[in-house]
Amino acid sequence: MKNIKKLIPNIIFILAILSAFSSCQKDKCDQQYCDNGGYCIDGTCNCPDYYYGEHCEKFRGYNCVGGSCETVSNGVGKYTTLTDCLNNCGGGNNTFGFNCVNGNCFYVSSNAQYQTKADCQSSCGNNTSSIKFVNNTYTEIVININNNNKTIPIGDNVTFTGIPNSSASGWAKTSGKTTSGDQIGELLNWNLNYNYPSAGNNKIVNLDITSTYFFLYIKNSGTHKLNPLKVNVNLTSETVDNILIPNDGVKYSIGYYKAFSNTEIRAYKNGDTNNWVFWKHGNHFTFPNTNNQKIELLNNNFFGDTK
Repeated sequence: MKNIKKLIPNIIFILAILSAFSSCQKDKCDQQYCDNGGYCIDGTCNCPDYYYGEHCEKFRGYNCVGGSCETVSNGVGKYTTLTDCLNNCGGGNNTFGFNCVNGNCFYVSSNAQYQTKADCQSSCGNNTSSIKFVNNTYTEIVININNNNKTIPIGDNVTFTGIPNSSASGWAKTSGKTTSGDQIGELLNWNLNYNYPSAGNNKIVNLDITSTYFFLYIKNSGTHKLNPLKVNVNLTSETVDNILIPNDGVKYSIGYYKAFSNTEIRAYKNGDTNNWVFWKHGNHFTFPNTNNQKIELLNNNFFGDTK
């Protein structure tokens, strides 16, 4: 009987130890719950695609906002994949992301070429080409390609960089100008429509003045200042420029004018419309009939007829 009494405390002690050990080994997932098809591993929810959070209660999907697909970091998104969102949100063309512009990646809120910046950079930096525009004229040229303005100095060039085979369209213009920036003669324009060449290549475009125009220089070494200036006198293309050409023997750049076989140029003496010096095609000068042609006229006591 004494042995039995001694055995009972021992059994109780062993059961207490086993109970304590069992409580130490309690499953951590017993107090965890996982929604939306998630499952618990060692007390942490392993969530399915597009769900996150402590209990897989948050949905990381896409919503269509203002015609664009945007990620959802909190709350519930309508689309589980970007493709599903795009197909139901503006036809698949209005997603945010990054575009490659002149070799650099820029964030855009719609019509993105690349979904991530990494994708853009991996393609954009090594996927560019360029077009060089060369100014062969006698005045600076203002040029615009894809809404990007640049100025090309005389005898110089500018380069535009873009995505291979993409459009490079715009315009260019030039004219003679006074020191205050007013136009002299005709304003000449180019309509530019090109495509960027294949990756790594450069296209060269020469901006030339056709032989239907000429550029005019005048050196006045006479006894009078000349003002105003008429070009193509009595023709439908007649122009009148209210400019002053000093009698200082300096060759002045004037402007562009239409070239005809009967072109006459007339400069009035000190604004007197009854006295002028004139030059006629075939008598005082001859057009070479080439692109970028020019003529240089001299007025002194021996050259240039006067009335």
